[in-house]
Amino acid sequence: MARRERTTGLPRARARDGAASAPSRTAALERNSRWIILGGAFAFLLVIIGFFAYQIYDQQIGRPNTVVLNVDGAKVKLSYYADRLFPFVQANSGSGSGLALLEEDLFAELEREELAIILAKEKGIDLSNNAVLAFIAEGFGVKLGASGSSFDQLYRNQVRTLKVSDGTYRRMKRAELAQAKLTDLLKVELGDRGDQVTLRSIILTDKAKADELFAKIVAGENFGTLAQQESLDLQSRQQDGLMLPEALELIPEAMRDALQGKEVGALVGPIAVQNAFWIARIERQEPADYSEAQKTQLAGARLTAAIDQKRVQIATKIDRALDNAAVTWAEAHAD
Repeated sequence: MARRERTTGLPRARARDGAASAPSRTAALERNSRWIILGGAFAFLLVIIGFFAYQIYDQQIGRPNTVVLNVDGAKVKLSYYADRLFPFVQANSGSGSGLALLEEDLFAELEREELAIILAKEKGIDLSNNAVLAFIAEGFGVKLGASGSSFDQLYRNQVRTLKVSDGTYRRMKRAELAQAKLTDLLKVELGDRGDQVTLRSIILTDKAKADELFAKIVAGENFGTLAQQESLDLQSRQQDGLMLPEALELIPEAMRDALQGKEVGALVGPIAVQNAFWIARIERQEPADYSEAQKTQLAGARLTAAIDQKRVQIATKIDRALDNAAVTWAEAHAD
């Protein structure tokens, strides 16, 4: 008879579910932790890369291309302002103005240039690239030439000296050409003669002294003698206070206002003119020939007036956006 296998009849022990899966769960947690750490590190790296990429973009592309001035569609970018800053400060270093004031003056000058270009176009003045190059060559005193010519060498030297780009230099010269041609047109309109006034004057810096001398002249003392003795204007005091004939437009504004409507022999003063006080008598008022210097000054004054008028006309089409951050960037990139 076959022998049966004996059994105890007791159930066999089974491994618990938790005990069997613990190692695999721990491994999964470790894997997940590693991925989280790696993902965080990668995200941080992306943030760092993005930050530096933005800084590079902002400093080399975004910021330089920011429009800081828009004059009726003519856009001036910060890069152009920065290019112009070094030569402008260098040219005005003897003015006594600080850097902050010169930066404001440059911004005003760029606006003036764009307005002059608008006026020149309205007058039909040629401001093409060829006209600009010819104007530059004329300034050098040479003929316009190709690569390797005297013009080319002078042109390249000038760009290096001013530390500006080729585009900046041509745009700057284009504005100069516009103003030069407008000045020439205004000289023609002026003619060779015009009304001029001859003054006998005494110029002082002390208001009390000016009041005292004015009272003496009114009382009958000789104007010429007092001018010779007291006036601080060395040129006119040698002529008993007699000044050269001058167009009324070129006389200081405060004095011009005081003389308006007055006839020959009229006495005015003391009039505050900047840091001085003027006493003046009209000696003559008649047409006279303009000197070349007077014509240039008169044309310049009338050009300024025309630009100011154009500024008022298109005020709503002028946008200014030069803030402190832009100026700081321009200072850092000016040279």
